[in-house]
Order: sequence, then C-alpha cells, then structure tokens
Amino acid sequence: MVWKYHPTISFCLFICFFLTPVAYSKLAQVFQIARHGARTPSSFEFKPLQYPETLGELTILGRVQQYFLGKEMRNRYMIGSQFLPEHYDPSQVIIKSSSKRRVIESALAFVNGLYPQENGTVHINMYAKEFLLEKLLPLAERNHTVNELDILEIMLNEEWAQKIVEVLPSENDLFFHADQGKNCHVANQRLSKIKKSERITQLEDTLKKTVYPHIVEVINTALGVERLSVDTLNIQTAKRVLDNYRCNSFHKVEHPLFNETTLQLLERLRYNFIYEILYKDELVSSISATKLLEDIYGYINSTKEKGEGPKYIFYAAHDHNMEALFSLLLDAKMLEEKKYFMVDFASMMSIEVHYENNEENEEKAYFIRLFYNDEPLFVKWCEGHECTLEKFEAMINRFIIPNLEDYCRATTEFMA
Repeated sequence: MVWKYHPTISFCLFICFFLTPVAYSKLAQVFQIARHGARTPSSFEFKPLQYPETLGELTILGRVQQYFLGKEMRNRYMIGSQFLPEHYDPSQVIIKSSSKRRVIESALAFVNGLYPQENGTVHINMYAKEFLLEKLLPLAERNHTVNELDILEIMLNEEWAQKIVEVLPSENDLFFHADQGKNCHVANQRLSKIKKSERITQLEDTLKKTVYPHIVEVINTALGVERLSVDTLNIQTAKRVLDNYRCNSFHKVEHPLFNETTLQLLERLRYNFIYEILYKDELVSSISATKLLEDIYGYINSTKEKGEGPKYIFYAAHDHNMEALFSLLLDAKMLEEKKYFMVDFASMMSIEVHYENNEENEEKAYFIRLFYNDEPLFVKWCEGHECTLEKFEAMINRFIIPNLEDYCRATTEFMA
C-alpha cells in the first residue's frame, strides 16, 4: 500500500501536534556534595617534609581545583542556563562546610570560582609545571575553559567568601562527622563490634599473609631502612599508606613505586575498610547521613510547598560523607565495580530537582536526577538515575533517624 497525501489528515496532524499540551522539564533546585580539594597525606609520610604544608592540609593545587570547580558550576548554572543569579543572593545560594580547615579553605576557593571578585590575594600554584591539566577535575563533562596558564595562579578574596560560607560547629558534629570520634555512642559501639568480629579478624589474618608483606617490602626497600613491619599494619594503617601514594602521585611528589598488583590489593583493602567495616551496617550509614538527608529534605519541601526554597545548595564535605550516601542509595555490586570507594579530590555528587509543567494543569510533577562526577547514579528503588519526588522522599525517610542528637545523647547516658 502506497501512502498518499491527504489534506484533511495533514490538517488534523498539524492541529494535534501544535495544540496538544506539551509537558516540559525545568530545573528547580540543585544540591551538590563535594569532597575537598587535594591535600597532603593525613598521617603516614613516605618521606618527611615533602610538602610546604602540614599533614592533612589543603595544598595550593587543592585551592586551584576548588576554584575551577566553582567556575565550572558558574558556567553550567549561570552562564549556560541562567538558573543562578548573576550576583550572589543569600536567598538563592547556600554554601555549607565541615569545620575541618582543608574543607573550609576548599569552600572559600569554590565560592570565589562561583562568584569571582575583582580583588583579592594571588596564590601561586607551585605544582602547575608538573601537573596534568586533564587531571584537574574528575568531572566527566567538564567545560574546556581551563588552560595551562589558568592554573599557574588564582586570585581569592577569602575575607569576602567567609561571609558566605556557613561553617558547621566542630563540637559534637553530627552533620559531617556523626560516625567519627565520640559524636555518637551508637556508631562507636557498632563499629567497635564490627572491627572485633570474626569476619574482620579473618580478613586481617588474610591481609597479613598477602597484602602487608608487599607494602612493607616496597616501602622499606625504597627508603633503605626498616620503616614498617607486618605486625605494625592493620586495615586502617595500611589504608593510610595508600592515601600517601594517592596524595604524592597526584601532586607529582616522590612516592612508593607500587606495581599494579600491589595497587589493586591496596584498593581492595580500602574497599574492605569502607564497605565492610564502616558502612556495611545500615545504622552506621544512617547515623552518618541523617543530618545531610534531613537538610536536603527540608529544602526540597520548602521549594515544593511554599516556592521559597533556595535554588543552589553546596556542601563542602569529605569522601566519607559521599561514601555513606553511596552505601545507602546504590546497589552493593556497584560500590566495587564503579570504584565508589576511591573518591577523588574535588569529586562531586549532584542531586538535581526537576519538575514538569503541563499547560492544561498547574500542578508540578517533581522528579530527581542523581550524578557522581557527571555520570548518572543508578539508584536502588528508582528507574535508572531518575526518581519521582515521592519515591525519593520515601527513600530518604527510610534512612533519617529522627532527633539524632537525642538519640545519640540518650543512648550514651543509658549505656553509661
């Protein structure tokens, strides 16, 4: 059968196409949780005094990373889409930071990239000559607006940025450090029990026979002294050796020359520490993530119910904050397959809130999209990396512990 043009049919198709209400998607809100920029090793040093900064401190390269991360978000949400206001508006843009110095400094640099200032202090990047530009940010869709000259120096107005960044108190911090230190007795108790369990004891025994001898041999041979021994290592201290390797190799500073096999073993060890000890227990993950999830939930509802919520909320955070969220939201197989236990410096988890508006109906249908360094996050209980708002809120509520302060305090007093 040969199709023939028919004016009546064509007219109907024209009317149906142009007069049928079309649903379209708009961006309503963006949440981003980012790890701080590059830092020095936190504890183990391959050699002393390899950095001008102290242990665990943000380097100038870390500042450069965060500055251009902010600039990238400016390109996306302001210049590209005009989603954000051209000038900083506290009702539209909120920046929150952990109290750790390296995170605060990262947040200050990020804000300067998001809203560049006309004056400030120039910082010279001493790592620029050796650094590979394509490694600056781990984002998959990074705008190619940065060149080698750009990273030689940046100008930061930190005094101005300090007025914008909300630093959450360090004492009894249940927002960024709920599962660390003595902030919550429940988390401490659960983690202590896990570390002493037969499963972890057997894992340590296996590591002492396989991974630890490789680490000891490489380090001691490179230094020419007996720096380490198998008996001094456990999962946590061996993880610090990998941390030193990652910091030094990123900054192009002298580091242990582990072969590929040893590196894979070290990465596996880090996976074990993150997802077999820290966040295998859902309660520990929930304690760690509750305050962040509560915050996100509150802002979304303010926008949905009152139309008054801020458009952009940025959390300057740590790798463990994202890892806790990964453990709750993602399928267990993906944690290892996608290497969600190796969070790079300046990595970012994004939660975008969109809505569809039908011309026939004033009601908005909200949905969520999640990304990690621009790659879609395929979330449990959702269809791919999209969730209806109802499903996302139900998922969040499953992991939020109401009145976390009272929960931790009451448990501490009860246990005492």
